[in-house]
Amino acid sequence: TGTYVDKNYYMFDYYDEVVEDLGKASNIDFSKRFMTLGEVKNIISRTKK
Repeated sequence: TGTYVDKNYYMFDYYDEVVEDLGKASNIDFSKRFMTLGEVKNIISRTKK
């Protein structure tokens, strides 16, 4: 889950073993706590390929 913080920054406050395994399988680093909107959109576009 992502929470809008300010000026296109989002905070992701949930991370566990399942999320870690999904990240490894999809080659996405879900351990980052803060991301910009651009980073989030980039992840979404990579998963649609």
